[in-house]
Amino acid sequence: MYRNPLKKGRRCVVLADGFYEWQKMEKGQKQPYFLYFNESKKGVVKEMEEEKRVTPRILTMAGIFDRWTPPKTAEDQEPIYSYSIITVEASKSINWLHDRMPVCLQ
Repeated sequence: MYRNPLKKGRRCVVLADGFYEWQKMEKGQKQPYFLYFNESKKGVVKEMEEEKRVTPRILTMAGIFDRWTPPKTAEDQEPIYSYSIITVEASKSINWLHDRMPVCLQ
């Protein structure tokens, strides 16, 4: 699945304000956490309430992309682009929430 994009050097940077992780709660409920880089601190900060958010720094996450061209029999079909964000083992600051996190570039 990822072999061809890696061989072809199809690396990309995915920009975002942050990302969500969901903590499993009692009775099958889930609590969302929006994770982002705070301008005043280095590292990922968790925040649940939108009103308390500070201005986030844009996250630059490592990714790979690919392009798929439909068969020639399909008329007027444009190529389809897709991407995946590369993940690594979670840092100590968020491993209580999830075991993986995106590769964040500096």
